[in-house]
Amino acid sequence: MSGVGHYDAMHNEESAARNTIRNILTRDFVLGFLALFAFTCGFTTLFPTLPIFFAQLGSNEREIGMLIGVFGIAALVSRLFVGGALTKYSEKKVMMFGAALFAVTFLASIVLRPFWPFFAVRIFQGVALASMDTAAFAFIINAIPPAHRGQSIGYFLLAPNFSLAIMPSLAMLLINQYSFTVLFLICMCLSLCSLFFSWKVKERMAIAPEGGSSANSTFFLI
Repeated sequence: MSGVGHYDAMHNEESAARNTIRNILTRDFVLGFLALFAFTCGFTTLFPTLPIFFAQLGSNEREIGMLIGVFGIAALVSRLFVGGALTKYSEKKVMMFGAALFAVTFLASIVLRPFWPFFAVRIFQGVALASMDTAAFAFIINAIPPAHRGQSIGYFLLAPNFSLAIMPSLAMLLINQYSFTVLFLICMCLSLCSLFFSWKVKERMAIAPEGGSSANSTFFLI
């Protein structure tokens, strides 16, 4: 009898685990995961390559530091506004905006060369990152039942971790074998893939918080 009881307990645990995975890995979760993964793949390629690119354009160390740092500042400040935008627009629309803006910045990176135009590009890239990841995490939090939110966020965080593990070394291979133009075109394609996956997720109506206060954004920075 004890053996039968032990078997039943194991069977129940396996059934519960399968049900949990089924509740988390919904269509919207997978599409949101792919949208964030494609976006962060384009983003993480810039980690090792941008300083090299700016150096080849003739920027000095101070200018390179400014171009790298303004991105983080723009992303940080933009989150304050993205949280408010999510009370007026759906997470889907904000995700699509971030992915589309990111794609445009890579196209601009192919055309533009002087310092100040690139300074503006980096600001827009920060806005794109803040829009995409804040909206993507808000989307997942709202799409998953409360009982599974902790696990779902843990799984969702695998998207930027996977891209960080894969793309920097691949980006270095691309610039060594081909050129920065090829790299930026691939990043633009990844951003368009992110736009496509964002477009396929289910749109939810934005809900304004009680009392008219702005929504808190989900803060995330790689």
